Amino acid sequence: MAADFFTGSDPVKARDVRGHVVNAWSDEAASWSLVGALLASWHRHDDRLDADFVAHSVEAQALADATDVLSRATGTLAIDPWNDAPERNRSDVIDAVDRALALLDHPQAEAV
Repeated sequence: MAADFFTGSDPVKARDVRGHVVNAWSDEAASWSLVGALLASWHRHDDRLDADFVAHSVEAQALADATDVLSRATGTLAIDPWNDAPERNRSDVIDAVDRALALLDHPQAEAV
């Protein structure tokens, strides 16, 4: 999360160093939206099959759980619009991730 973050991206999830749109999991990605960073962390690419996928159902469930806890931490199911709000900054995103991590440690805790 310390890497570059950007707003105004919906539905863009990542950009390269020139600001061009790339896949969130691309080796060329240099900045990500909150959801883009999450997607990039779960992405797998099978060079042999030349296919992109989430490796297996356990990881798919983990991605769903991570999205759920981020929604709780941001106070909305609409994480992309939250990310893209004009007033949003990197500190807000890092704070949301910190709240999400705390919620994972204490699942019954109140979110936002």
